[in-house]
Amino acid sequence: MNGCGREFSLKGSWRGFGARFVGAACVALVASGAAAQPLQLASGYPSFGSVPPLPKDIRSTPAWRAAVLDTRVVGARLARSAAKEPWTLDDTAGWAARERNEAAPPPAITTPTQADTDALVKAMKARASRPSRRR
Repeated sequence: MNGCGREFSLKGSWRGFGARFVGAACVALVASGAAAQPLQLASGYPSFGSVPPLPKDIRSTPAWRAAVLDTRVVGARLARSAAKEPWTLDDTAGWAARERNEAAPPPAITTPTQADTDALVKAMKARASRPSRRR
């Protein structure tokens, strides 16, 4: 098995981008004066007061970190154990030739004679029965 050496965590690369993006957005809002006017919402939209509280049963950041590290440890252990195993799928043509040599050939196809056909018809007639009479 060939494992994938790529890491799937972002390692903070998006954190710096996010901070710069939010900072630039705040500067643009203050410069345009849009932050000074209150936002008028149309009726039917929820207010910020109606946002539900954060759930209590979510995993904390340290727990997420521990789970990611555990997954990486298990993956590294699996990659090490897979590297110890010998690679056995390297000679498929030779394997196929050996299997063909060991396989038993199918029986020869024979052409039925008239006597074979007559015997089959006689056996089918003996097995057949009349349909029941309708009352």
